[in-house]
Amino acid sequence: MAIPGRRWSVAAALALGVHFLAVGAARAEEDHLIGFKIKDLNAVPGLAGVAVTADFGNQTCDLKRPEFMLVKSEKSGGDDPRGGTAGNFVCYKARCTGAVPPTVTTDSQFGVHAIESKKAKLVCLPLNQCGDGDVDPGEECDGADNSACPGLCRSDCTCTPCNMSGFGVCPHPQQICVFVAPQLGYVCTSGTCGPAPTCGGSCLSGETCMDTGTTDCTCLQFQ
Repeated sequence: MAIPGRRWSVAAALALGVHFLAVGAARAEEDHLIGFKIKDLNAVPGLAGVAVTADFGNQTCDLKRPEFMLVKSEKSGGDDPRGGTAGNFVCYKARCTGAVPPTVTTDSQFGVHAIESKKAKLVCLPLNQCGDGDVDPGEECDGADNSACPGLCRSDCTCTPCNMSGFGVCPHPQQICVFVAPQLGYVCTSGTCGPAPTCGGSCLSGETCMDTGTTDCTCLQFQ
């Protein structure tokens, strides 16, 4: 199986947005994968000439059609702790040329394997995991896992930003979302920054010291 060591631009080009919903109790050891034979009802096309880079070398692959979906899972209540947290993938049937892994001897829970690699047949692309109840890389929150913004986690796994209605959170823990002036509405601020109209005080990174028409200038960050 050809799974690259890093994500490639084809993932964005194919615009795969499969969301997985958490079902039942949280699993502590999702270090396994279960694979499903699939039919892609949207018939998202593959791509020719995809460069795949792995530890053993490079391959060039023509991706044909989605063939399998791999979903992170826990086996037998977590009886095999040797793996790391898995991800979710859609795997394309592929025709590849280039380097293949060398023959290796390695072990799994079921025994020692002497593995000789042949042709690569699949290329697997990571899927959007927003909605699985866990905060994954690139997510600010995810459903019930919303410690970054309790009660303000949006369906795209981002925190509701501070907006004109005063509803939302700010990117810095020292900031609060407050109404500062009629022309500005609600913005993120960490406080005052010197007397108006000079506005020479210091602010947090990303903030601007502005005269809002009051006695003191205000550190502002616009979302």
